Amino acid sequence: MHPKKPPVYLLPVASSLHVERVQPFIERARKLLEQEGFRVEGPKEPVTDTKDLRITGQNG
Repeated sequence: MHPKKPPVYLLPVASSLHVERVQPFIERARKLLEQEGFRVEGPKEPVTDTKDLRITGQNG
């Protein structure tokens, strides 16, 4: 039996001018990770502004 794979946090980032252009790459990356058995977490749309980011340490 294979060990359980850890969750992956996918954080897509793009400038507001490139959101439509990168969306297919984001969807493909998420799909490939899921096919390999990873649970993918994170936004499905790219982050376009740093004020939308909430980065915390391991302790919250």
